[in-house]
Amino acid sequence: MSLQNNNNSRLFLIIVTGVLVGFPALITDSYLPSFPILAVFFNTDASFIQMSLMSTMIGIAAGQLLIGPLSDKYGRKMPLFFSFFFFILSTIYCIYTTNIYIFILLRLVQGLSCSSGMVLSRAMLTDSFSGHELAKSLSFNTAILGFTPALAPIIGGILLTFTRWQGIFIFLLLFSLVQLLLIAKLKETLPKEKRKTGPMLNTLKSFSYVIKNRDYLYYVLIFSFSMAVMFAYISSSPFIFQKHYGLSPLVYSMIFGANAVALALGALLSGNFTNQENALRIGIFSLVIMSIITAAILLSGLPFVFFEISIFVMFVFNGMIYPSSTTLALESNRKNAGTASAIHGAMSFLTGGIISPLVGLGNILYSTSIAIIACSLITLFLFIGLKKNLFEAETSIKPLINEVK
Repeated sequence: MSLQNNNNSRLFLIIVTGVLVGFPALITDSYLPSFPILAVFFNTDASFIQMSLMSTMIGIAAGQLLIGPLSDKYGRKMPLFFSFFFFILSTIYCIYTTNIYIFILLRLVQGLSCSSGMVLSRAMLTDSFSGHELAKSLSFNTAILGFTPALAPIIGGILLTFTRWQGIFIFLLLFSLVQLLLIAKLKETLPKEKRKTGPMLNTLKSFSYVIKNRDYLYYVLIFSFSMAVMFAYISSSPFIFQKHYGLSPLVYSMIFGANAVALALGALLSGNFTNQENALRIGIFSLVIMSIITAAILLSGLPFVFFEISIFVMFVFNGMIYPSSTTLALESNRKNAGTASAIHGAMSFLTGGIISPLVGLGNILYSTSIAIIACSLITLFLFIGLKKNLFEAETSIKPLINEVK
């Protein structure tokens, strides 16, 4: 009976952390269809509305760096609970504000508070699982993360057909209240004896310990640049699909959703590997090959169907990289799981923020092709550097083992 209860609690943890990790994408993408309406409501131009999105992204990146070390000191559940409490307050104010500057500030607070779900979901899974079990739980986690950006704008569009723009934020408010109830039922995954002690400044020093781990840095950078491939596609896809190939907005949204499913499929496929290094290797080498094929199809002027097939296959392999690199990164820094998860998440948003505007420079077909090939090649070079580092570490420790013998 206790074994059954333990299995149920683990399944509950996996489901709740899956919901938590997808929440930031729901925050950023569900209100995208309301941008023109928001510009009219606040009597401002599009740039100010886009600033509200930028402030949310900044909040998500910065919030992860703050909440990660806090959770290593105070546990996972309390910071998560208080973060959602502040998210609920900021969302209520968003619904009633009529000032664009206050709205932008509130969106920053929303980003800061909802980032806890992303960083602490990975930390809680790392606390609770290891090895193949951790890989499977993170593959589900990553699949939700990949699928939510496709689902969120559709939810926002449906809500706008029945309500005003405030209806989207009422939905987010209700959804966050449900999550708060789920969080209350979660068990603390970091026991007191494993938490960081001493002043908060000492806890923040865990950043230096984590960064000094070269294997961890390689895995995080591999994850970040594979994510950059996705961000390059997201930034350029409206122009490529609608302007270059002449697709309607409805067809574009369907294609966007299908490609998000490809990422989720890749993540789930990675979870079936008992050795995550193998999943990572296959994902990286296949990503490089498919990025070159995709760029060649895009530049050669072949029909849309060839481009979409290549993008779909490329994203399946890209999706394999996300959970495998995340699993290996967090396994290498288990003692500082909160901080490690924070840096991991913030780096992906940083690289994505850098690559997104670059694909808009010059001819978007050329810039997008260059971006996806360059980022995929960087993941390959990083993987080669990782294997070299692991080999050197193994070589240096062998004489010590022989000496002990």
